[in-house]
Amino acid sequence: MTAVHTTDACIIGAGPVGIFAVFQLGLLDMKCHVVDRLDRPGGQCAELYPDKPIYDIPTWPVISGQELTDRLIEQISPFKAQFHFGQTAIRLEARKPCEGLPVGGWRVVTDADQRIDCKVLVIAAGGGSLGAPKPAVEGAGLPYATDKNLIPVDTEKFQTSTPGIFAIGDINTYSGKLKLIVSGFHEAALMAQEAFRICYPQKKLRFQYTTSSSSLQKKLRV
Repeated sequence: MTAVHTTDACIIGAGPVGIFAVFQLGLLDMKCHVVDRLDRPGGQCAELYPDKPIYDIPTWPVISGQELTDRLIEQISPFKAQFHFGQTAIRLEARKPCEGLPVGGWRVVTDADQRIDCKVLVIAAGGGSLGAPKPAVEGAGLPYATDKNLIPVDTEKFQTSTPGIFAIGDINTYSGKLKLIVSGFHEAALMAQEAFRICYPQKKLRFQYTTSSSSLQKKLRV
């Protein structure tokens, strides 16, 4: 049965970087839908090495892939993201610009006949270690680097050459790229700033710290 969802951001990929993108966007009051072909969150961490120790996550001397996933899911719980597990994004359609959204938006279509209308698209699908197909693109002109199926981005916003489409984590490429989870977290934080500007050009973006902002702490329910 065809279902149509409307949201601020659609994230393709529910690995650690995709999950953390929900957190960063949520701090800016942006709602998210997340699509992943696996039946659960975690991406490579959950599928390939759930029990393997990871030693380079800040504040965690050692943490397993599954525990990292569980902690990230706990962290984003206040934002009530909607997950579409067991689905692959098979088509991306550019939508016409509308009032208040100068670059238009996107419709993501999955192989389960779900349609997700979003203002920005965030591709966090990893680098293909799980064999996930890249989404087909209609009317978007998304550039994949042909040699490795990676997406070039700028390093200020982690936006592709198509406004409103971002790529973070192992799927992207730029000079000096390090394929580390912590690098993807950094990319997600900068991506969220520009995503907000695209979605809400009429609003002022005010940078805040979770340690001192009562409004952010209210969102986090702490």
